[in-house]
Amino acid sequence: MIIVYEQKIDPELNLQIEKLREELIETGLSKGFNNPETIQLSQQLDKLLNDVFIR
Repeated sequence: MIIVYEQKIDPELNLQIEKLREELIETGLSKGFNNPETIQLSQQLDKLLNDVFIR
């Protein structure tokens, strides 16, 4: 779970972040951290987190 101080995140968005994070971890462990799918998931998660925290 992501904890943010003095900033509330929409619960639906938080769920989306958590699901993507879990998928990233599973893919990285099963296919490797340099696998194109793992890298794509990592980039998606980075973008989503940037959209949330850098406004």
